[in-house]
Amino acid sequence: MKNSKSKQLTLSLFLMMAMIFTTTLSSFAQGAPGRGRQAPPPPPPSQSRQMKMLDRIPDITKEQKAQITKLYTALMKEIMPIQNVLKEKQAKLHTLSTAEKVDMKAINALIDEMATMRTNIQKKRMKFVQDLRALLTDDQRVFFDQRRGNFKNNKGHKGYGGLRGNCRR
Repeated sequence: MKNSKSKQLTLSLFLMMAMIFTTTLSSFAQGAPGRGRQAPPPPPPSQSRQMKMLDRIPDITKEQKAQITKLYTALMKEIMPIQNVLKEKQAKLHTLSTAEKVDMKAINALIDEMATMRTNIQKKRMKFVQDLRALLTDDQRVFFDQRRGNFKNNKGHKGYGGLRGNCRR
């Protein structure tokens, strides 16, 4: 008799613990309100990462902003196709370097191509920065030059105020 009561008590404790455990798990599975339902809309173009840097430049006019935005759009139209090919080459490099028989000649040639592409992108970026500087007044240029490396992009890394594009190294 004592043995059956002890079994019943153990069974009821086990069931109670199982219920608490499943309830806890299901509440964690729900997630925080608003999470996982829908991504927030992208910021309007005037508040993009690239434009935040422009808002910090003192006494910048709407005309200057419009010209800089036009320059930036032209830069991205030039750079994005190169970046896309570069990403494809990075994937190919990964494929070549993990093959059963590694072809070092092909890997080295691909690395050289990628280096040329990165150099080309960097040259285009520097031309953009110089064209941007040419649009600024002397005071604005001093401000821009002093703070250019101190602007943070959205991941907290230093950059050209977010004007670096999407190329990852």
